[in-house]
Amino acid sequence: MSAKRFYPFFFGISLTFLMVNPLFSQQLIWLGTLGGKESTAKGVSADGSVVVGYSFPDDLWPKRAFRWTPTEGMVDIGTLGGCCGEARAVSFDGSVVAGTATDDSASAKAFKWNVNGIMQNLNPFPGAHESEGFGISGDGSVVVGEAWTLKGHVLACRWSNGTIDSLTFPGVHYGRAYDASANGSVVVGYYSLPDVFNVTHAFRWTLSAGMQDLGTLGGEISEARGVSADGETVVGSAQDSTGWAHAFRWTEATGMEDLGTLGGTTSKAYAVSEDGNIIVGTSKLLNEVAHAFIWTADSGMQDLNILYDSLISKYSELFYAYDISPNGRFIVGQGYNSETKRHEGFLLDRGKPTGVQDFTSAPQESDLKVYYINGNLQLRFQLPFTTNATVTIYDILGRKIANRALGFVPAGINHKRIALKHLAAGIYVCQFRTSKITISKKFIIH
Repeated sequence: MSAKRFYPFFFGISLTFLMVNPLFSQQLIWLGTLGGKESTAKGVSADGSVVVGYSFPDDLWPKRAFRWTPTEGMVDIGTLGGCCGEARAVSFDGSVVAGTATDDSASAKAFKWNVNGIMQNLNPFPGAHESEGFGISGDGSVVVGEAWTLKGHVLACRWSNGTIDSLTFPGVHYGRAYDASANGSVVVGYYSLPDVFNVTHAFRWTLSAGMQDLGTLGGEISEARGVSADGETVVGSAQDSTGWAHAFRWTEATGMEDLGTLGGTTSKAYAVSEDGNIIVGTSKLLNEVAHAFIWTADSGMQDLNILYDSLISKYSELFYAYDISPNGRFIVGQGYNSETKRHEGFLLDRGKPTGVQDFTSAPQESDLKVYYINGNLQLRFQLPFTTNATVTIYDILGRKIANRALGFVPAGINHKRIALKHLAAGIYVCQFRTSKITISKKFIIH
């Protein structure tokens, strides 16, 4: 069954809106592939309506970056002129994607892609040839990853406002940044210790204080893979005193906490909710098979395959959980789909949000007023927070007619006017989206 069959349009209102309704039931969606036998989902937007990752267009190389939505399914977003691409992270509103793609010289380059279909080449350090993008800030303004230098060193880096900055300690020749906070002011990853071969430590970098070594769980090696929206909670994996790598949760107050495993020897944490209390990743079972996990302070580490057994068909399994939405509701990763006999990316909707985000304080449908006057769509809406917003117009059949970015809008009552002079008479749906809420409202043009 294709992903599109789960999301028809119903009475002119997109089920993308129903998807973020806290009363909507739990579901597991296999995302399919671009034609080959494998795909992996690496990032999810705040409302679960956008998933990014990579897939094979046929049974051979190369990988291709994709962006998935309920209405369009899995779409190849292209490369920088070469054959390969991987999308690895997406902004909270789903409009900006970060990853790595090859250019026409077959060199790997970090990229930043936007909803207008423009893939920007994020160049490495001056004079060098290659770079890779691994993470993006929630607002889409900052991309993080690694880049080569003229001396052959590979350093953790941060791209912002057209500039690239290295994140490192003196004497360090290798590092990688994996994730950034909502505004990009905090970055996490790992670096190699000076003059020590193959030994890395997790780091947390802040715009105000620079680099901070997060240590280990008693062993030699650690790496940070995810950071909360406020930058206060870091997750990843680290060796314990026995040499096995375990998932960890770090805060300034608690230091590095061992999250344990699902019974096997190792585990890795990849992402964390905005409040720092819900963590996802992968862990070995007693039989050393990898299963996706979710960790909470109340319940500890739990196997997603057991928690959501009723959603998973016989012989299917969820292996890796790579990202979680800020409110903890949506999880993406990779597993085995027994119905298609493929390793595929998945989107797991856990139903009612359980994280810090309070949907009752977010805008309600009645807060959005839509009027169409003299070729202009006029909006009135009230927000309890400052946020980035977009407006998408659909016709009664669910076809996208227009998409407009409103940019950052302040808390309080807002009025916006959008020119839509080309619309014919009929019934339309205006979908207003922020990183925290989606509201759909019908309007009629006579």
